[in-house]
Amino acid sequence: MMTRNDADRVMIECNSRYYFHPGYYIQEVVEESGLSQQDFARELGISHKTFVRSQYQY
Repeated sequence: MMTRNDADRVMIECNSRYYFHPGYYIQEVVEESGLSQQDFARELGISHKTFVRSQYQY
């Protein structure tokens, strides 16, 4: 379950609306796939470093 601190960290306010950072959704997909971040990045054809940066820039 997401705590209030987690929600504050991943939510973005824009025009009086709140959105989750795309990295939040990517993290869920990776967890559900059962792959490691390294393997997931390889499947996408990107480096692990690029993958981590895209996921955590929130």
